[in-house]
Amino acid sequence: MTPNASSAGLVTWCCPCVTFGRTHHRLHKSGSLDGYHFVNASCVLACVSGILPCLPLTMLTMQRAEVRRKYGLEGSCITDLAINCCCGCCSLVQQDKEAEHWETQGAGKDEQYKVGDAMTYGPQ
Repeated sequence: MTPNASSAGLVTWCCPCVTFGRTHHRLHKSGSLDGYHFVNASCVLACVSGILPCLPLTMLTMQRAEVRRKYGLEGSCITDLAINCCCGCCSLVQQDKEAEHWETQGAGKDEQYKVGDAMTYGPQ
């Protein structure tokens, strides 16, 4: 079961290590989350890393850079760091949604987001 945006945000706010672990699983093991369990090694590592100053920020920044590199997305290390400093939870949800999009939708690496159809008005 894939969480929707609001439940993903709530999970990330309450327990960010779960979202970190889910994204890490998508990037390294299975894009469709085969074999995923919400408490995994990445989740535990992210949780334990909170003991040391700056380690969670470093882990978030490294994973964000990995998402960008794997899917050919624009950005830089400086923007990754700034975004994670401003709102780490938002960054985690964004990383998870990017990984979900690219892994489960079957989007090719060269395929970017497409603009939807223009809004139309119904008969008046």
